[in-house]
Amino acid sequence: MTKHRTNGNDEVWRQALGRLEALNGEEMQHWLLIALSGRDTILPLAKDSSPAYSIRLAYGYLTRHAREYLVEAALVLLRGLANGGLQPACCEELLFLIQHLELPEAGEVLEALAKSDGFASLDENLQFRILQTLVALRFPLEPDFWLEAAKLDPSRYTGLAFEGLALNSWQLAVSALLQVEDSNRAADQIGNALPLFWDKLDEEDRFKVRRQLEGILSQLPPAVRATVLDFFEDEGSPLHADMAADDLIDRTAFADFALSLWTVSRTQVQLLGQPAMAAI
Repeated sequence: MTKHRTNGNDEVWRQALGRLEALNGEEMQHWLLIALSGRDTILPLAKDSSPAYSIRLAYGYLTRHAREYLVEAALVLLRGLANGGLQPACCEELLFLIQHLELPEAGEVLEALAKSDGFASLDENLQFRILQTLVALRFPLEPDFWLEAAKLDPSRYTGLAFEGLALNSWQLAVSALLQVEDSNRAADQIGNALPLFWDKLDEEDRFKVRRQLEGILSQLPPAVRATVLDFFEDEGSPLHADMAADDLIDRTAFADFALSLWTVSRTQVQLLGQPAMAAI
């Protein structure tokens, strides 16, 4: 067994890892279900941590075969979630674990679930975690998927939709800001998503994003505009809306350009935070 460092009793951890490494595939699946439900008696649960965190901590010290059994067990349980056969008590913990383990194989299962007719009837917290996991896995999805997802609750899913669009291109994410619901909740979600969005851009794209934003700044919903301005102010590089007229981007033309990239007709598109029949 790999020598490791823990936050508590090393002997307790060594014994726990040894017991996990002795499990076969079926036994690992049974144990994982119990552990995610918070009823595990093998792993010493770290103080104030979730079951998923403790399992992720153990994962790094398991043998290769034990890690493979654990990954397969997680995927089996995920398919159970998709089929409605998993107890709600462990669904969110399972999704947290999949995010921690960065399992790309989970993407297709989650995509099918998110596109299913039954997705809208799921608990809203579970809906959120499914979409969050797709973003965390950087699973490639078409832009109109994120536009449809935002319809479920603009005040709740705007930030995730922005992040999902950014996985396709920063142009799509920036163009979507024009139609974000003008509310503090929606603007706060954009504010939470901006730091990671910005960190992932190289210097050339950062320059382009700034130019795009400065061109549409005056046309952003007021709450979103204030959030964007505050973000760049905190970054030490305030935006300026005093660009030359030739550099300003017409709102309609910019939105039409973005929609042409999406290859979705106007009658099918719901931009972030707008009522179902809203026009651009």
